[in-house]
Amino acid sequence: LFCGATMMASRFMLRVSKRALFTPTSCIHKCFFSSAPVESFRSTRVEELYTKMTALPVEDVNLIGELLSEKLGIPIPDFNAPPATAAVEQEEEEAVVVEEKTLFDLKLMAYDAKAKIKVIKEVRAIAGLGLKEAKELVEGAPKVIKKDIKKEEAEELQKKLEEVGATIEVS
Repeated sequence: LFCGATMMASRFMLRVSKRALFTPTSCIHKCFFSSAPVESFRSTRVEELYTKMTALPVEDVNLIGELLSEKLGIPIPDFNAPPATAAVEQEEEEAVVVEEKTLFDLKLMAYDAKAKIKVIKEVRAIAGLGLKEAKELVEGAPKVIKKDIKKEEAEELQKKLEEVGATIEVS
């Protein structure tokens, strides 16, 4: 009884993706994909309902399907969503892409004006620059002092520079 009514209500509403919609054990799946033809209705009321539904416009059948779904608690699948296997594959790819960062940049953001000379000396020692280059780098803050260094080294250099009055960012 339920199969015949649901089949027509769901036929137009859900025909977009039969594979995503019908599970092999569902009543709807058996009605659509059964190799045995439906010989006759078990009830004249169901047969009348079927005949009336086939005469309705598609929009009305969709509304009936939505109403049946709401009243009977049958979920309507979202056909715009990617298949479950694609979603799992996408999550796996994202997990692979998220790698732990191993190399960091040491960036001078600002410095205390009173400690400018000390910061220039420390930057000169860390970066291996001449006095003029170190002064230009400090005065041009924010600038990267050293690139692609290990986390431990970056934290150590950050601590040294902050002790002399610089504001440092490790990124």
